[in-house]
Amino acid sequence: MQIMHATNPPTGSHYSPHDQLPAPEPSQAEYLPRHFYNNTAKHLIKDTVRIMMNGVHIDLERVIELEEVLNIQLEHVSSELAINPLIKQFLILRYSKQVSTYRDDRRSMLKSTEDYIKPFNPKDMLQRSYFMNLYAAQQDIPLPTEEISPGIPKWPVKLVKKLSSTRPLLARLLANTLSTTHPLVLQTVNGIAQLKTDLHNKSYLAQIASPQLEYPAFNPGSPKQKAELFESLDITCEKFSKDTGLASWDRDQVERVFNETLDPDVRHFTQCFIDHSFAAIVRNNFIEAFYKYTVDGRLYGQYKLLGAKSGRYTSSNP
Repeated sequence: MQIMHATNPPTGSHYSPHDQLPAPEPSQAEYLPRHFYNNTAKHLIKDTVRIMMNGVHIDLERVIELEEVLNIQLEHVSSELAINPLIKQFLILRYSKQVSTYRDDRRSMLKSTEDYIKPFNPKDMLQRSYFMNLYAAQQDIPLPTEEISPGIPKWPVKLVKKLSSTRPLLARLLANTLSTTHPLVLQTVNGIAQLKTDLHNKSYLAQIASPQLEYPAFNPGSPKQKAELFESLDITCEKFSKDTGLASWDRDQVERVFNETLDPDVRHFTQCFIDHSFAAIVRNNFIEAFYKYTVDGRLYGQYKLLGAKSGRYTSSNP
């Protein structure tokens, strides 16, 4: 292969970067240092600045029309996917897995009575009241009307003291000299632990019994869902991510399946994916930018000369 050594043509006042055309293919040419700056970039700087200063004319009414068309297209894709039998089957299985995962997560939140077992302490209002209610039931002692919590009458120390003069067990309760193996002490400790366990577990048990999960809709913009769908149908991908090694279902791969498949349902949903890809890219990447960066009918942005490897302009904001 003969390598052509590109020379710098004269760049007088009438020079244009177009004077370099036709140019040899890059693989067949060897350019001098600063060739592209001297012969291309610096001659476009003024035009680039002028474009950034003056902006580009944008008809926002047409942008609104375009947005409406895109929204209609995306809604159509969603409705078509909703009736595709393969998508329906996939969503049923996916929802079943979500419910199973949700229930496992809720079960992991459950606690046992052992988590709430605490040493008996009669100075603790709840423990003392629980103990006294058990004792009062055995001795037919009237219960106080005030409650420390629903179903548990409250026993202040002064009320217990009134009874302790004729009841040695209560005197030992106030002195905190009761054995930890005393039946009423064990019932108190275990009973309170059970109450707290039931209170904590109540909502989780209800969620396990009746999961309140919204039935999912298929998201054609989700690489994960598309990968799971194709995998469930044993459809292989020919492109993989360099970073993760996972299948990369971009539009080219979807179009390949669309062209190769004989299954009408696969052909149907892949066409939906393709339609969604075109519409979503335009809506998500451009529509909002048109609204945000258009002032008095002019779209203003920041251009980067030779920003792409191919030599094209790139822009930001938008």
